[in-house]
Amino acid sequence: MAEITFHSMEDSAYLWTVMHVADEKGVPYDFEPLAYRSPEHLALHPFGKMPILQHGDYILYESPAIAHHIDRAFAGPALRPSDARGQAEEIGRAHV
Repeated sequence: MAEITFHSMEDSAYLWTVMHVADEKGVPYDFEPLAYRSPEHLALHPFGKMPILQHGDYILYESPAIAHHIDRAFAGPALRPSDARGQAEEIGRAHV
């Protein structure tokens, strides 16, 4: 059994993004399909956003936050620089 589960509609581009992050990090995951704005969906996220990450009893949404959580919560190669300058340059593509 995987440590994390993604809850979402199958055709969500945001779901694909976080699945790729988990794949790159080597984190196995389960997928639980949700019908948009169903009672099950709204119980996990009252504003109806997808995807939703479940890691134990921790529920998280917003793709950038999910990607960051996967990168920091699991062993394996870092997907982002760990230093402030490296992160800023990655995000802003600063001219150095």
